[in-house]
Amino acid sequence: MSRLAQTPRLKAHGTIVLKKLGQFLILLDNPPKLIAELLRQGANHRSRGLAPENFQALQHDLNELFVKICGPEFDIEAWDAVLTLVMTGIEEGLRQAKDKDAKYL
Repeated sequence: MSRLAQTPRLKAHGTIVLKKLGQFLILLDNPPKLIAELLRQGANHRSRGLAPENFQALQHDLNELFVKICGPEFDIEAWDAVLTLVMTGIEEGLRQAKDKDAKYL
C-alpha cells in the first residue's frame, strides 16, 4: 500500500479500478448489462497484454484489502462470490478478444 501512495500513476489506476468495480456492483441487478460491461472490460485489457492470471491476482489482493479494512465481521465468502463473478466475466472478455484476434492472423 505504501508504494501505491507514492506512485501517482499507480494510485490513479487503483482509483479507476475501484470506481469500475463499484459500477459493476451497481449492475448486479441488471445481468445482461453487467455481462456486456464485463466482456467489454476484458476485451479492452487484451491490448494491454493482460492475462486471466492478472485478474485472479487482483481478486486475491482485493479480498485481502477488504478483510483488512472491514475487519472480522466482513463476509468474505459473499464478497469473494461477487468478485469471482466479476473476474470471470472479465477473463471471458479477454478470451473472446484473443480468439477474435487469432481469427485474423
